[in-house]
Amino acid sequence: MSDAPNLPIIVTRAEPGASETAARLEAAGHVVIKAPMLRIEAIAPVPALPDASDLVFTSANGVTAFADSFSERAFAAWCVGPTTSAAARKAGFESVHESAGGVDELAALILAAPMAPTQRFLHVANEAAAGALVQQLRAGGRAAEFAALYRTVAVPDLPHAVPAALQAETAIVLLHSAKGASAFLAAVGATPLQKVIAVAISKAAAAPLAGCGLRAILVAAAPHEAALMTALDTALLTLCKRAPTMPESKAS
Repeated sequence: MSDAPNLPIIVTRAEPGASETAARLEAAGHVVIKAPMLRIEAIAPVPALPDASDLVFTSANGVTAFADSFSERAFAAWCVGPTTSAAARKAGFESVHESAGGVDELAALILAAPMAPTQRFLHVANEAAAGALVQQLRAGGRAAEFAALYRTVAVPDLPHAVPAALQAETAIVLLHSAKGASAFLAAVGATPLQKVIAVAISKAAAAPLAGCGLRAILVAAAPHEAALMTALDTALLTLCKRAPTMPESKAS
């Protein structure tokens, strides 16, 4: 676009998602700094999975972790949002169910669906996600278990381009998780953040930023990438007085 903004946009998402987000932004003419604040590590040895008829995925990383470890795809896949469901279809799952919102909406979708007597749900995710969703499903009468196939580890250091970007006239930081936000703040240290606008994928992702002296914090209307891009557009249009990221990002 001819009027593409040139302020730096810092992408803190873990790889490989960071490169996907960066490519989307660069295609729209943005200056992007990749600064993944989390590193994904597979849990070894791969744990034995309990018997299940349905898999529950709350991130694309969970889909990837399962697909990298197991060849079986004859499960129904219950997914949070369009990014995770797209990853499930790409991985070869044919029966894919998608919630319109976050984890609570996914639990409600599962609990509202007809249940076969032999139906058992397995939530595949990172080890920090253990418990909450499975408890919701069990409370609703579903047989549910949890399996951790990977963990996320905080990255302690920022790429060299980030400190200078944070002192620019305006900088935007995209945040995809609370753990990533906390890792970013730890890596930033004492660097002033009064020129920084944070755009977070959810209220939970934004929570660690409270009281950090940022110029502004915007939260996506729904916890997925399309809504995050819409929130970024809002930051560009109303706070930075710049051209939007991409018109089509308004559609989920």
